Amino acid sequence: MPTRRLRIQTITPVLLIALWLFYCPLLWADAATDLKAPPAGIPYSKNLLQALAASQKSGKPLIIAFHAVWCPYCREMRNTTLKNPEVIKLAQEFEWVAIDIDRNVSLANTYEIKAVPQFQIIDQEGNVRGKIIGQSGPSEFHKHLSSLLDQIKTSGTSARQLSPIRIESSERTEIISSQDYYRAKAICFSKVGYGPLDLPSQSPLQALRLGLSPRTPSTLGRGQFEARFRATWVNIWAPEGPDFVFDYEQLQTNIGLAYGFTDTWQLELGFETRSRFGGGMDSFIQEFHDLFNIDQNGRDEVPRDDFTFDIGSSDGNPGFSLTDGDRGIYATSLLFTLQHNVTCGTEKLPAIAYAVTVRTELINEDLEGGSPLDLGLWLSASQRYGTCYLYGTLGYTLFGRDNFHTVELRDDQLSALLAFEWRLKPRASLLLQYLLTEGAAESLGDLSSPSHEITLGAKWEVVRGTVLEFGLIENVVTLGNSPDFGIHLGITTRF
Repeated sequence: MPTRRLRIQTITPVLLIALWLFYCPLLWADAATDLKAPPAGIPYSKNLLQALAASQKSGKPLIIAFHAVWCPYCREMRNTTLKNPEVIKLAQEFEWVAIDIDRNVSLANTYEIKAVPQFQIIDQEGNVRGKIIGQSGPSEFHKHLSSLLDQIKTSGTSARQLSPIRIESSERTEIISSQDYYRAKAICFSKVGYGPLDLPSQSPLQALRLGLSPRTPSTLGRGQFEARFRATWVNIWAPEGPDFVFDYEQLQTNIGLAYGFTDTWQLELGFETRSRFGGGMDSFIQEFHDLFNIDQNGRDEVPRDDFTFDIGSSDGNPGFSLTDGDRGIYATSLLFTLQHNVTCGTEKLPAIAYAVTVRTELINEDLEGGSPLDLGLWLSASQRYGTCYLYGTLGYTLFGRDNFHTVELRDDQLSALLAFEWRLKPRASLLLQYLLTEGAAESLGDLSSPSHEITLGAKWEVVRGTVLEFGLIENVVTLGNSPDFGIHLGITTRF
């Protein structure tokens, strides 16, 4: 019964985040029509290569309609101009293809889309003959298309020497990030900012195995790479627990490389190390507590740079203690992740993606039994509210190893992340995130309870395509099963 009750305590907040991830099913039906553009009445394709082939076969010019579901002028044109009977009649003289720039970032960059709605008219030889940028009324849009059609029919083979006709309206939505910047190198850039800090659980036992790594629904554009490095240094302090005593520090580092092989699928390879040592932070933490008159909770009664990791016997667990000989690197791993973007959402609905991660051990000094492979399944979502973004990630992990020395570990784990980002400046954000991770041990007091980790951080695009991140980890929820204090640093670059 206690194990079941603890699981329910974990599942409840996970379900609350899940409700936000999926929002309200009724809204999906209401917004389904928002995903279709142009509307019924104008024949269009959603595949550019097929549309180009159709244009060459029919001899008709091609119109590429670039749009975004969050663009108000796009919706206005879809509901008025593109439903006008005269416009629909003239549309039969063209082949049409609709491109959602959020989910086709490579095409948006190739065609240098800086604002939507945008209609690019392409002749049979693939030359861009005209660009209609911004909202146009029915009569005006009809006039522009007619003029461009006449020009294409009369220009003949001299089209290559002609500059595209550019028609612009002030009623348009500008694209904030150019293709040189970090966010423009991945899809769903309208719904995803710089994203949460890349920070898995740092709790004593959860950190031994594969944990939820915060993800966003933004996958890299086709042919784009992302390289990253992160390091997280935390102090673990639990001096008076009935089932365990901890006084040590740990460092996790991760080097990763991701590649977008389509605009909606990306593959990642990661290399991770984990090490533990004595209290390098002890002096700083004690002086900080003294400065603000905070209770030391026994820190000043034990030697600095101490290393204590002791789990006592409890409910059949024989317990275990690490010694000074266990300092240093205790685990290295390889991680493979495949992520797929499902949707970039609509004005009301969040962007959603899922990912699968496989982790295999290279070095392991602690975990025993079973298999060296772990499997993680992640579901992530994000939504934008003006200059703010809300992120959620749900995780379910199956573990291969059965024991941490003599301590029995659970076979699986639920986890959830909720993060808030405020775009303080165009290329700088502040972040607040909360990570909930189910306890790792069976029947071992607080180590069987969920960990609650809160991090305050910031991200800054120091140069185009490169983002620095910094985070402060503070234990404000549970003292026994979470890091007491920590520092997180990272750098990510896209190219």
